[in-house]
This record gives sequence, C-alpha cells and structure tokens, in this order.
Amino acid sequence: MDPIFAIRGLLSFVSFTEFTNALRMFWPHTEEKNAIFTGIRFEPEAERTVCHAYGLLSALVGLVIIHAACFTHYRPLLYLAFSAESFKVLFLLSETFIFGSIASDQRLIFPVVTGLVTLLSTLVLLYLTAEDLSDIDENTDLMRKSRKLKKK
Repeated sequence: MDPIFAIRGLLSFVSFTEFTNALRMFWPHTEEKNAIFTGIRFEPEAERTVCHAYGLLSALVGLVIIHAACFTHYRPLLYLAFSAESFKVLFLLSETFIFGSIASDQRLIFPVVTGLVTLLSTLVLLYLTAEDLSDIDENTDLMRKSRKLKKK
C-alpha cells in the first residue's frame, strides 16, 4: 500500500472529525457536558459566541486539511495544513494550561491527539513528496508516459 494514500485517508478522517466538531459547536448547548470550554463559567450568550468562534476555527481547519489531503502534490497546501493544525493545537494547549478555560479531561485528549497525528502526517507528506519535485511539469511527464505506452 502506498503510504501517501494511507496518509491522505488519515487526513480525510481528521477533516471529517473537524467538521463534526464544528457542527457540534454550532448546536445549541442544553447541558454543560457538551461544551469544550468548561474550565470557567460564561454567561449563556458569551458561551454561545465562544463556541461558535471555536466551531468556525474547526471548520476552517477541516477545510484546509481536506484540501491538503486531496491535493498532496501542492506543497503550499501542506504547509498551510501544518500551520493551521499547529495553531489549533497551540490554541487548545494554551487555553488549557495557561488560561484555564478548557478543563484537562477527556474532551481535550481527542483533539490534541488528532492534532499531533495530523502534524506528524503532514510532515511525513512533505518528506514523501519532496522527491517528486523536478523541473519537468505534469503535462510533459504525462506525455512521456503515454509515448511509452504507445510503443508497447
């Protein structure tokens, strides 16, 4: 199995979890156990606004990651995915350990672990796609391959 396709599948899964997290943050919270910011008490309007902002962040990170998974040969998208996910992990860790607005419990483990796995996989993708860089563009490469198939 090609490792690039396996990493693309992993990134697609992480993107799906980011989108479901975004939907969960936009869903009205009726119980406190659904919210991620449980370390401090908010007014209901402020909690809704903070959760919506975090949901937008999750949706944007998911959008960047799914584009990086689909277009792995575009290295700037991989750098963008690495940057977006590293900012999200930095946000989660700083809100937990510096500001204390996110409690360090089971709600923190999954986003941080998937974030670190995403960071590692984008680094591996950057390494695996580095050897594909050449002066020959895609069209020339496809033409050469088609000529070899015609000769056979």
